[in-house]
Amino acid sequence: MLMKNPNVEFVGYTVPHPFKPFMNIRVQSVDGYPADDAVNEALDSIVDVCKHVGKKYKDAVKKFHKENGKATADMDVS
Repeated sequence: MLMKNPNVEFVGYTVPHPFKPFMNIRVQSVDGYPADDAVNEALDSIVDVCKHVGKKYKDAVKKFHKENGKATADMDVS
């Protein structure tokens, strides 16, 4: 998502050690555009995509159960 932003010139990351829950991210943006803004916009976009995929999945499960005569009450697809 970061590289889809035209104001971002470079993105890279490293994982210092596989047993530690840390990741170093480097974001280089054009002059006058803070890298923090790019990261926040990318994270918001990722959340939006996940919500969209989740909704499509839940709708498809409900449709499947409706077409196949199965109740969705026993499944948590809300």
